[in-house]
Amino acid sequence: MDSQARSSAIKFSVFIVGSCISMFNCGEATETLKCKDSLGCWVDNWQNRAISGGIRFKSTGDPIAECQDFALDRGWKVFAVGYTIECFTAADAGSTYQKLGSSENCANGVGKYGALQVYQISQYECPGNLGKQF
Repeated sequence: MDSQARSSAIKFSVFIVGSCISMFNCGEATETLKCKDSLGCWVDNWQNRAISGGIRFKSTGDPIAECQDFALDRGWKVFAVGYTIECFTAADAGSTYQKLGSSENCANGVGKYGALQVYQISQYECPGNLGKQF
C-alpha cells in the first residue's frame, strides 16, 4: 500500500460510546462527544413531580433532541420526556426521577401518560488529534 492509500485508509475515526456513534475527520482539535443513555421508564404524577420544576416546554419537533439540548444549555445531566412531547429536567433530576417507582408506560423513547422516559447525558473527551465532526 503506498503512502497516499495508507493516509486515506486512516482518515476517519469512528467512536461508539454508549448510545453514541460519531465519525470524525482527523485534524488538530480535540472534540467532545455528547451522548445520552436511557435510565429507563419512571412514574410521574402532576401533583408530585418526579423531576422538580415541572414541564419546561412542549416539543413541536423531536422531543428527545430538544429536551437534551435544553438540559445541556443549562449544564444539567438528566432529562426526561413524558406525555409524548413534554420536557422535564432540573439540576437535581438525577437524584429525584426514581422517587415514584418504575413504570412500563413508555414507548419509542418517550413516556406516555403518567410516565417519564429518563436519559442521562454523558460527555466524553475524544483522544487527541481529532477534528470536526460531520
